Amino acid sequence: MTVGTPREPRTGHDPREGHRSGENPGLAEVVARELRMLRPEVRRDPAALLRDLHPEFHEVGASGRLWDRAAVAAELSPATPPGATPTRVTAMTATRLAPGLVHLRWDTDDGHRAVRRASLWRREPGSREWLLWFHQGSPYARGGVDAPRTPGAP
Repeated sequence: MTVGTPREPRTGHDPREGHRSGENPGLAEVVARELRMLRPEVRRDPAALLRDLHPEFHEVGASGRLWDRAAVAAELSPATPPGATPTRVTAMTATRLAPGLVHLRWDTDDGHRAVRRASLWRREPGSREWLLWFHQGSPYARGGVDAPRTPGAP
């Protein structure tokens, strides 16, 4: 899957369907917001990044470094060059953990490294907006025992 196509390969579920049917309200919006944040033009724009980050946002980066909201916006924006290739996204799943709390899990591969990722999105009581509260990325070896599997494969 490439960024901008919100399809979850493991289940074959298009998260927009659940959103339309009312079965999983909010999941489609959270998936779309996460995919949007991975687009190079958004990553280059600190204001666009900050719009989707919860005031208490924190991250454990793939390097092991701890990040807060301000550090992510300050570091990521200049590190994303104009014309950067979109990151390849696979195996995205979305799970509602509680009202106002969604867990996303997916893998990325930018051609240089593969990273297993997870994030928690929160919607505060009384708010209609989902914000990224936590993110973690952990590198893995392509083709190793931890490599993502094709849906339906043994």
